[in-house]
Parts: sequence; C-alpha cells; structure tokens
Amino acid sequence: MTPEVASAVDEITAAFPDATIEVREEGDAVVVLLDPVDPGDTYVQRETWIGFRITFQYPYSDVYPHFVRGDLK
Repeated sequence: MTPEVASAVDEITAAFPDATIEVREEGDAVVVLLDPVDPGDTYVQRETWIGFRITFQYPYSDVYPHFVRGDLK
C-alpha cells in the first residue's frame, strides 16, 4: 500500500467514525468496505454498505466504481 493510499484510508476512517471499515490489500490496490453508511434522505433505505477499490495510482486515478446494496432506492 502506497503512502498516498494509506492516507486516503485514514481520511475515510476519520470521515465515517461510526462505520466498520474493512481494508484488504489486493495486488496493486486496496478494497475498502464501509458498513453501515447513511446515504442521505434522498434514499428510501437510510443504511447501506459502500465498497470500492483504491489503486496504487491514487491520487492520480479515479476511485470508481462504488458499489452499494442491491436494493438501494
């Protein structure tokens, strides 16, 4: 994990203090899973998980796509 990716994970942890955050190194990236997260009052469900990958190219790459629970409306 590069120092930039580690810093991003630290920022995510600070931004979501009530979520359980799992970080798994996977080749040239880390997989991040946050659970639970409140997606906001636009959504019917007020709780979801969010998962995404941060590659070694960060901060010069997009962190995309983000995955959420399948029934989020």
